[in-house]
Amino acid sequence: MRSKNIVLIIAISIISLLLTSCIPTNTFNTKETIPLEIVQIIKNNRNISKNNASEKMKEFKTKLYKYENFDDELAPENIAMKKDEIVSTISLSEAIEDVEYMFNVLKYAYPGYEYFGGDKTFLSAKDKILNNLSSFNEEITLDTLFNTITTNMDFIQDGHFYIYTDKNSYDPCKEYYYLNNEDMQINKDGNRFYTINGNEKYYIDSINGDKNIDDYIKPALS
Repeated sequence: MRSKNIVLIIAISIISLLLTSCIPTNTFNTKETIPLEIVQIIKNNRNISKNNASEKMKEFKTKLYKYENFDDELAPENIAMKKDEIVSTISLSEAIEDVEYMFNVLKYAYPGYEYFGGDKTFLSAKDKILNNLSSFNEEITLDTLFNTITTNMDFIQDGHFYIYTDKNSYDPCKEYYYLNNEDMQINKDGNRFYTINGNEKYYIDSINGDKNIDDYIKPALS
């Protein structure tokens, strides 16, 4: 088994697939244990009904890729977990093999595959990468391969998704500012956002006069 030169990290859970979001620029990480009283407050404020959970499950299923078979899936023993040696230049055929390998892993191992466009989007990106590689001769530097791949992966807006080499790292997530309101839960019914107030459902028609609600409300883990 030949180790791959581009390392792909997909650290994403099934739950975070449905609530995929970029890591905000103004947050911080902590290893301190959350006090029990704070945990209880969080639990008390998670007002998610059984009906809403059922809606979420239906929505979740629409984000999953519908496999006809697994004939093209890589066998576990053929998935490289680390490189045996550090290289700076590889042959063009190896570069093409790496690209084919990466997109195969994405299709069969990345939960966000369908969520971010499925075959149409991912195969289009792969074709662009392979087309760019065709302009090279016998060899290509690893830095060039890395740049060729990453310039075509911006459609993946997932804060858990990384591609890296020994010298470079790539996170496709664009920066944004995260705002939230702990007193209000916003859900989605089809293509419309709504909130519950006093057992009444209120749909959000516009924000600041703008009817493009998706530009303002983003799913996130809390």
